[in-house]
Amino acid sequence: MKKGTMLVIIIVVLVAVVLVSGMGLFPSSNGGTKGMTANMTIEFGDASAVHFKDNVTTWTNSSGIWTYETHASGNGTTIFVFKNVSFSSNVLDLLTESARIGGFTISKQTYVGMGSIVQTIDGVTNENPGRGWQNYVNGTYGQ
Repeated sequence: MKKGTMLVIIIVVLVAVVLVSGMGLFPSSNGGTKGMTANMTIEFGDASAVHFKDNVTTWTNSSGIWTYETHASGNGTTIFVFKNVSFSSNVLDLLTESARIGGFTISKQTYVGMGSIVQTIDGVTNENPGRGWQNYVNGTYGQ
């Protein structure tokens, strides 16, 4: 593993870019209907994802039809990009829907009173010490 990667960034970063203005990290009161649309980028850093390893893969929703394109990342990283994902309430719901579209798995651990923490995305597991999945919404670190 590259020492610089470990010192500068966490090996895996989940970046959620939400297009819906005013969308927060907490569940909405819309009853679970898929009323929001957002883009999501999942960056695996130098970890080995199971699908599309060492590629940038972009899934795009156009009029309800999903297509994808993939090309070599050129630097050994794996990146998934999802455009126009419909979801119902929060970043975890957005990630879950993206996993369904992209055909990969996620696992999470739920803590009473704290919510859920993502443990794996496409076979890439949180690692200790001090590394794990994180999320950003509109460029702001998730709470």
